[in-house]
Amino acid sequence: MRAILLNDSDVSAAVGTRIGPWRAAQSWPTPYITLFKVSEPHSHNMAGSDGLTNPRVQLDAWADDYDEATQLGEYCRLALDGYMGEVLVGETPFIFKHLFIDSSSD
Repeated sequence: MRAILLNDSDVSAAVGTRIGPWRAAQSWPTPYITLFKVSEPHSHNMAGSDGLTNPRVQLDAWADDYDEATQLGEYCRLALDGYMGEVLVGETPFIFKHLFIDSSSD
Protein backbone atom coordinates (compact mmCIF):
# COMPACT_ATOMS: atom_id res chain seq x y z
CA MET A 1 0.00 0.00 0.00
CA ARG A 2 2.88 2.34 0.72
CA ALA A 3 4.10 1.99 -2.87
CA ILE A 4 0.64 2.78 -4.23
CA LEU A 5 0.39 5.89 -2.06
CA LEU A 6 3.91 7.05 -2.96
CA ASN A 7 3.02 6.76 -6.65
CA ASP A 8 -0.02 9.01 -6.25
CA SER A 9 0.81 12.62 -7.09
CA ASP A 10 -1.58 14.20 -4.54
CA VAL A 11 -0.43 11.98 -1.67
CA SER A 12 3.27 12.34 -2.44
CA ALA A 13 2.91 16.12 -2.85
CA ALA A 14 1.38 16.28 0.64
CA VAL A 15 3.67 13.90 2.56
CA GLY A 16 6.71 13.23 0.39
CA THR A 17 7.96 9.83 1.59
CA ARG A 18 6.57 10.15 5.15
CA ILE A 19 4.47 6.99 5.02
CA GLY A 20 5.47 4.47 7.62
CA PRO A 21 4.48 1.53 9.75
CA TRP A 22 2.23 1.91 12.77
CA ARG A 23 4.50 4.50 14.38
CA ALA A 24 5.99 7.53 12.67
CA ALA A 25 9.60 8.57 13.08
CA GLN A 26 9.90 11.24 15.78
CA SER A 27 11.73 13.49 13.35
CA TRP A 28 8.85 13.56 10.84
CA PRO A 29 7.01 16.85 10.49
CA THR A 30 3.31 16.73 9.73
CA PRO A 31 1.61 15.79 7.55
CA TYR A 32 2.37 12.08 7.39
CA ILE A 33 0.62 8.70 7.07
CA THR A 34 0.90 5.61 9.24
CA LEU A 35 -0.22 2.10 8.28
CA PHE A 36 -1.10 -0.69 10.70
CA LYS A 37 -2.07 -4.28 9.78
CA VAL A 38 -5.13 -4.98 11.94
CA SER A 39 -5.67 -8.57 10.82
CA GLU A 40 -4.88 -11.01 8.00
CA PRO A 41 -7.47 -13.77 7.74
CA HIS A 42 -6.55 -16.62 5.42
CA SER A 43 -8.94 -17.88 2.79
CA HIS A 44 -10.00 -21.53 2.49
CA ASN A 45 -12.02 -23.76 0.19
CA MET A 46 -13.19 -27.39 0.47
CA ALA A 47 -9.65 -28.63 -0.24
CA GLY A 48 -8.07 -26.46 2.48
CA SER A 49 -6.11 -23.25 2.26
CA ASP A 50 -6.19 -21.56 -1.14
CA GLY A 51 -3.07 -19.53 -0.36
CA LEU A 52 -4.87 -16.17 -0.37
CA THR A 53 -5.21 -13.67 2.43
CA ASN A 54 -7.53 -10.75 3.03
CA PRO A 55 -5.46 -8.33 5.12
CA ARG A 56 -7.17 -5.46 6.87
CA VAL A 57 -5.01 -2.35 7.20
CA GLN A 58 -5.70 0.80 9.17
CA LEU A 59 -4.44 4.01 7.59
CA ASP A 60 -4.10 7.15 9.71
CA ALA A 61 -3.58 10.60 8.19
CA TRP A 62 -1.78 12.97 10.58
CA ALA A 63 -1.68 16.75 10.16
CA ASP A 64 -1.59 19.96 12.17
CA ASP A 65 -5.29 20.65 11.72
CA TYR A 66 -8.53 18.82 11.00
CA ASP A 67 -9.03 20.13 7.46
CA GLU A 68 -5.53 19.14 6.35
CA ALA A 69 -5.89 15.64 7.85
CA THR A 70 -9.31 15.24 6.21
CA GLN A 71 -7.94 16.27 2.81
CA LEU A 72 -4.98 13.90 3.15
CA GLY A 73 -7.38 11.09 4.05
CA GLU A 74 -9.40 11.84 0.92
CA TYR A 75 -6.26 11.75 -1.25
CA CYS A 76 -5.50 8.32 0.23
CA ARG A 77 -9.03 7.06 -0.37
CA LEU A 78 -8.93 8.16 -4.00
CA ALA A 79 -5.52 6.51 -4.52
CA LEU A 80 -6.47 3.19 -2.90
CA ASP A 81 -10.19 2.50 -3.29
CA GLY A 82 -10.72 0.15 -6.21
CA TYR A 83 -7.00 -0.24 -6.94
CA MET A 84 -6.10 -3.31 -8.99
CA GLY A 85 -2.62 -4.21 -10.14
CA GLU A 86 0.84 -5.38 -9.26
CA VAL A 87 3.22 -3.51 -6.99
CA LEU A 88 6.89 -4.34 -6.61
CA VAL A 89 8.35 -4.10 -3.13
CA GLY A 90 12.05 -4.55 -3.74
CA GLU A 91 11.99 -7.48 -6.14
CA THR A 92 8.87 -9.09 -4.66
CA PRO A 93 5.63 -8.61 -6.62
CA PHE A 94 2.38 -8.13 -4.71
CA ILE A 95 -0.80 -8.52 -6.69
CA PHE A 96 -3.89 -6.61 -5.62
CA LYS A 97 -6.98 -8.25 -7.09
CA HIS A 98 -9.12 -5.42 -5.79
CA LEU A 99 -8.41 -3.06 -2.93
CA PHE A 100 -11.49 -1.88 -1.03
CA ILE A 101 -11.96 0.87 1.54
CA ASP A 102 -14.11 -0.73 4.23
CA SER A 103 -14.87 2.34 6.32
CA SER A 104 -13.53 5.66 7.49
CA SER A 105 -13.88 7.83 10.55
CA ASP A 106 -12.66 11.09 12.01
